[in-house]
Amino acid sequence: MKTPKEFTAMFEELSRSGELREEYEQAKQEKNKAEQDTHANFQKKKGVEKQKKEVRLEKEVAQKYAALKTQYDDLQLQLKLFQLFHNKQELIEKREIVEKKKDEVSKLEKRKEVSDEEIKSKKKELAIYNKELATDEQKIKELQKKILFIIKKKLDLAKKTLLAAEKTHGAHDEEIEKYESDLREVERLQKEYEDKLQDESQNAGRNLALEEDQKKQQKKMTQFSEEYDSIDRQQQVDKTNLEQEQRSQRDHMARIQQTELRNDELNGKIDKLAGYIVDLEQELKDKQSDAQLLEREVTDGRRRCTELEEELDQVNKEIGEARSDRNETTRAQRRAELIENLKQFPGVYGRLIDLCEPTHKRFQMAITKVLGRNMDSIVVERETTVQSCLRYMKEHRYEP
Repeated sequence: MKTPKEFTAMFEELSRSGELREEYEQAKQEKNKAEQDTHANFQKKKGVEKQKKEVRLEKEVAQKYAALKTQYDDLQLQLKLFQLFHNKQELIEKREIVEKKKDEVSKLEKRKEVSDEEIKSKKKELAIYNKELATDEQKIKELQKKILFIIKKKLDLAKKTLLAAEKTHGAHDEEIEKYESDLREVERLQKEYEDKLQDESQNAGRNLALEEDQKKQQKKMTQFSEEYDSIDRQQQVDKTNLEQEQRSQRDHMARIQQTELRNDELNGKIDKLAGYIVDLEQELKDKQSDAQLLEREVTDGRRRCTELEEELDQVNKEIGEARSDRNETTRAQRRAELIENLKQFPGVYGRLIDLCEPTHKRFQMAITKVLGRNMDSIVVERETTVQSCLRYMKEHRYEP
């Protein structure tokens, strides 16, 4: 039994294939090479198709991104316009609030000025009343000392005078009582004598001794009457002096009462001034509290105005940014519109960045770095196309 290798050798000998072995080997090598080349070309073509597909997908993604970016820019523009509108409304409201706050601060400052003037006026008035009170108290003290001294002196003198007058009056009263008793006795004797004289006047035989005795008695009676008149006059003088002294004492007492009334009046005035000073001090404290409250309100108002002004500046800044974004979006839309319009010209290929699309995204940054400022440049076929493009841009007022 032969092995497969031996069978193969036998078949080659019978078929004479050995003679064509070298040609066969060469044809086989060529066939293998052709297969390898075909496979390589297929792989290359497959890679190219894959790259084209990737490029097409990237282009579709880029177009979709551009569309979405345009839509996003439109939405952003609408959002910015919406925010701008409401910011303007808020700005108007904030300005009105600021004006109101400024008016309130101005009113508070005016009220504070009025309160300060009132406080100054009350302080001056309080100083005047304190000065008057001190002066009145000093006058009252001096007047009290003076009045007390005078009253004490006059009272002592009046007491001494009254005591002497009462003493003299008592002695005079005793003498008067004595003389009145003697007078009654004399009048009784005179009456008896007159009765006796009347009875005896009819008796012619009256003796001389009795007449002499009657003459003595009459002389004594006359002398007694003169003494009585003198004592009575002295009593009247003493009585007049006593009445004068009593009137003087009453005058002194009246003056003392007037002085006491004046003193009470001054004390009442002092109490009234003291109460008024307390009221003024309380009013001054209230005014100072009001002034402090007004100062706090003014400070709060100024702080609020500052905050509103800062908010206003922020709103203005946002409005400026919104306008800048809006202008930038408008310029981007104008550039995209310009590029699409210029592509309609023969010989215009498009932007340089669009023509240099990388096979992989990782090369995008490198291409951007290389192109730099020229990445938005438009590639054209010849110079006449450039002139046509510039003329079109000038006619339609596009930015270069």
